[in-house]
Formats: sequence, C-alpha cells, structure tokens
Amino acid sequence: MSYHTCHIQTVSLLYVSVYSIIPKISNKQLHWSRECIQFATGHGPFPSYLKRFGLHSTDYCGCGEIGNPLHYATRCPLTLSYHHKEPSPQFIVHWWKSALPRKLSRRNIDNLITFLATNEDLIKSQNTTPSHTPA
Repeated sequence: MSYHTCHIQTVSLLYVSVYSIIPKISNKQLHWSRECIQFATGHGPFPSYLKRFGLHSTDYCGCGEIGNPLHYATRCPLTLSYHHKEPSPQFIVHWWKSALPRKLSRRNIDNLITFLATNEDLIKSQNTTPSHTPA
C-alpha cells in the first residue's frame, strides 16, 4: 500500500467518524465542549489539519506518525497520560461512537486538546519527511 493510499484511508476514517457519532441532524443539544468538537471533527491543533492551510510544513507529529486526533488519543508517546485504548481497525467506528458520549472520556479529550494547544511546538514534527516509510 502506498503512502498516499494509507494517508487517504486514515483521513477517510477520521471524517467518517463525525457521521458515525451524529448520523442525523437533531435539535437535541449535545453539551460538548469546544475541545470535543475539535477532536471529533479533526479541526484543531493537529498537524494533519494545520498543514491543509499552510500553517505547518508537514502533517506529521513529533514522534513521526501522522498527527490526527486518533493518533494523539491512542498511540502518541508524547500524549501517553491522555491515552484511550486503541481500537482494532474493524472497531474504529464503534470507538468513535463510544468515546464522546461518556463524560469521563470527554473530560480526558478536553485535557488532551488543551495540552496539544499549549504545547504545539512540542508535538509538531520539525522534519518534512516521515521517520518511517509506510508499507
């Protein structure tokens, strides 16, 4: 699988997640914080988002992987104290459905996004090439 294909699949899983969490428009208020909305949409302090607007030179995290919300919440060694259990690929949609409805998970996500926003220079990769070569 090429880097481009792998990257598109990663991005696709991210955007499918919002629809998985909220499949239809409703008048019911969700009471999500700004940070939870940033996490669910991917529109926050993530290199994968910032690169799209030229606000960062690469979409990689400081650890060498693509810096998207799922990466920071489950795999990144720089955010270890905020980790959730990483889902298997077949359970990613279920993970998204269960992560935000729970109050404790939302609080942890709020703290994660606050950490990422305040430590932006730490989590951004200074390299323009990945530290690993995708298969």
